[in-house]
Amino acid sequence: MEKSNVSLYNPESFWKIDNVLLKGELHLAKVYLKLSDMMNYDQLQKFYSDEKRKGNPHPISIPDWRAIAEAGKENKDFMNFNQNISKQSPNFYTSIEYSPSESEDKIFHYEYSSEEQIIRGEFVGPDNRIKDIKDLKTLEALIGMNNSDSLNNLSNLINGTEMFLWRLNSKPEEKVKFVGELYADSVRLDLDAYGCPSGEHPALRVLIQKQ
Repeated sequence: MEKSNVSLYNPESFWKIDNVLLKGELHLAKVYLKLSDMMNYDQLQKFYSDEKRKGNPHPISIPDWRAIAEAGKENKDFMNFNQNISKQSPNFYTSIEYSPSESEDKIFHYEYSSEEQIIRGEFVGPDNRIKDIKDLKTLEALIGMNNSDSLNNLSNLINGTEMFLWRLNSKPEEKVKFVGELYADSVRLDLDAYGCPSGEHPALRVLIQKQ
């Protein structure tokens, strides 16, 4: 894994991360230093569609971010980069639909796109340290891994802290939708399944290709 030879002051500089395991295959990811403009979730979906069609870097899902960060975890500078972007509370192309008690919740990755993935289950529950989360299916659905030790190891490499999960704590009276975010401070790295869809945040810009 290496940084491109473009100057860090060039907005199109990027990290090149190889051996990213996605859907059982190895990929190369280019993670651009410059994040997107501030946008809400609807704008993020359009930005993804427009930029991917042009072959340009575009937003990614939380599981894809985790896989890329995992592949680059031996590089301290790349971990520092992830810490810095997490402090900006970036949006991801991941959303969570919480449903009333008679219906299943849904987690969407790349919603309404050709890459759409929908995972159904019961995703409400207490906010807690990742290591204390009992319903491992929620972690697997949201971040693509249910091994709390591995997730905390990654969190420590990025932020020097544990990872926490924030989500809706009980079933709503009607369907509600939130977006997936990360947020880092001096106490923890938050995996947030409770972000406001109308909130405006930047997003990572990434290109992914098979090796």
